[in-house]
Amino acid sequence: MGDEETKPKTVSVQDAIRLKHGINKSIIYGGMNAQEYHKFCKMTVEDWTRVRKQYDAWIRSTRVVSPIWFWIWLAAGVAATYFFQRWLKLIGTVILVLTFYQVVRRGDHREGYMDGYEAGRQEGIDKALGITDENAKDAADRRVEMEVDERTISAFDKKSTGEEAKN
Repeated sequence: MGDEETKPKTVSVQDAIRLKHGINKSIIYGGMNAQEYHKFCKMTVEDWTRVRKQYDAWIRSTRVVSPIWFWIWLAAGVAATYFFQRWLKLIGTVILVLTFYQVVRRGDHREGYMDGYEAGRQEGIDKALGITDENAKDAADRRVEMEVDERTISAFDKKSTGEEAKN
């Protein structure tokens, strides 16, 4: 009994990566593995199109000034700055600056709306599935590991089929 030497089993690198990938697939977040969770949370082009349409409808209902008026004010500001002297030139410059500010602010408002929508959607999904912030970060890290492992396994498989074809 004591004389028998037990040799430790060795595992190849390929088998270790396959094992790690299998373990990562078995770790579940809200009923899905990390890759499935990421795919579920990711917004599609159709989702973004729908959100943009909702935003455009909402902003039209809340706007006080139509966008055409910004172009009219911009033209008036350019004309006053270019054609007039002294006070009217100063007034034209102020109109240009304020109009430019409003146009930029509207663009930033839209971008902020989209960012907020996406963050709120993600938070809602996490809350519904019972996923904490820590688990969401872990799922994101694990998803990247799984993608790298899949590419590595695919390369191993291509290499082994290439060697078998040569033999």
